Amino acid sequence: YLSFSLCMLEFISQTGLYEKLPFTLSLTPLTSPEEFSNWEETVLYLKRLAEAIFRLKEEKNSDEMNLVIQKVERLVEENLEKELNITLLAEKLYFNACYLSRIFKMVKGVTLSDYITERKMSRAKQLLTESDCKVQKIGERLGYSSPANFIRSFKKYYGVTPNEYRRMYYLVK
Repeated sequence: YLSFSLCMLEFISQTGLYEKLPFTLSLTPLTSPEEFSNWEETVLYLKRLAEAIFRLKEEKNSDEMNLVIQKVERLVEENLEKELNITLLAEKLYFNACYLSRIFKMVKGVTLSDYITERKMSRAKQLLTESDCKVQKIGERLGYSSPANFIRSFKKYYGVTPNEYRRMYYLVK
């Protein structure tokens, strides 16, 4: 029992759960097997300990993923007007692009490429209504390789071309 207890304590210490776990379950029984009157009590305690560890580890992983997602969102906002894609974001954050995409989708419920497109289209709308920049310049500014690509993306996203959107905006205004 003590060998197993030492392994558990080492794992708890290495994973940084030592501070949080005692609020969930006492760790004293790990070093004091005499606290148990029989093996059933021992096994029940170890089962509760394992459940608490898994729950806290899951919370810690969730917190870490949320921090990564916040960094991704900040990088997207800061780089909307530069070349921007999943591979570049992953490189900046030292992640594998597929893994980054997967956790983004899991946390946000939308793919990372769809999120980037949404942010670019939102910025395009802002530029169309708050500036007199030509559509071509707005597309270039947002990293589109050609005006046709920008216009096609905008129309696919909003159902109207950038010029039509701008005209409709000023008619309503």
